[in-house]
Amino acid sequence: MREYYDDEYVIRFVADSGVGEMGDGEGRWFEEGTGEDGFIEDGDHEYSLMMEAEYDMMKLIPYFDSENACSESAKDFWWCFETATEWFTDASRLRIFKARMSGLVGERWCLSSRLTDFETLKRRFYNRFIRLTKEQLLQRLLDAAQ
Repeated sequence: MREYYDDEYVIRFVADSGVGEMGDGEGRWFEEGTGEDGFIEDGDHEYSLMMEAEYDMMKLIPYFDSENACSESAKDFWWCFETATEWFTDASRLRIFKARMSGLVGERWCLSSRLTDFETLKRRFYNRFIRLTKEQLLQRLLDAAQ
């Protein structure tokens, strides 16, 4: 529906219908209209666009199954996640990451670790899921030889 009508039509329609009237003054960004530059003047329109962009990116990023993941699938997930979210803030990246984790191991890991910025998340994810121990490397070589 959004592609059929421009913002000014929606603003006029909603203002005439009175749908957006709220007593506390929030949620009415469309009632104030647009200024001379064509941008929405009042409200938190940028925040809603950011949430919409986060939602769209979450649809692109696959779930990471932490219980059955090997280092290759972890690398693939991380590449996809990092590429898709490179223009987002650290807080948005952390929210998207937590939403894409599945499995008990990943949920426990997200809940028990203090993730404050993206670099910390990157380092801890690499150390937990991508880097292999010597025993894991040896087991992989033995499996490949058979």
